[in-house]
Amino acid sequence: MAWTYLKPSEGGDGYSKVLVVDDTCIVNPSAPSIFAEHSEASLAMTSTSRYHARRSHKHIKSLAALGYLSTVPYNAAAYGNTDVVLYDWTVRDVFSPENLMRYQRLLEASFPHQTTLYWLQQTFDVPLTVLDKSWNRTPAAKLARDEKRALQDIRHSDVDLCGNWIMHVTGAFSNRQQLVESIATEYKGLPYT
Repeated sequence: MAWTYLKPSEGGDGYSKVLVVDDTCIVNPSAPSIFAEHSEASLAMTSTSRYHARRSHKHIKSLAALGYLSTVPYNAAAYGNTDVVLYDWTVRDVFSPENLMRYQRLLEASFPHQTTLYWLQQTFDVPLTVLDKSWNRTPAAKLARDEKRALQDIRHSDVDLCGNWIMHVTGAFSNRQQLVESIATEYKGLPYT
């Protein structure tokens, strides 16, 4: 499941920007407006790991070899993490239901959203704005893997909640619900902007 935040267009006839976030993301109430900070962006997201990018591109290459779609160059820096994505209205045709259905085999990849979004972005030459990691931070980035998996309370983490705008509790955490609740509790004490 994903949450969608909409920014109404100036003319009031729809939306000029859409922010889609994963269902286990918690937005800091003190966060600045991502719409204002990235008003010129057509497509914006944080970067993803090279591991995810390589696996994603391997799937693209296998589909291209079968003649299902055209190949696109591998550019790890252009691969984004799709748990927090800002779309501008100008890219609505690129990410249309028709294109998603036409290229649905991209969704069979290990990282389906990243793979599909990267291929469409590269194929249709959509400019990418890379967001600062504060817009999509996972708790306990510096903890050992076992400590990270077991984390239940954000107060035992190494992450500064005030300096991060969207916290994302991924499947790497065994106690996701408890961790989401602890972040929400900590955020309750922050001023809303």
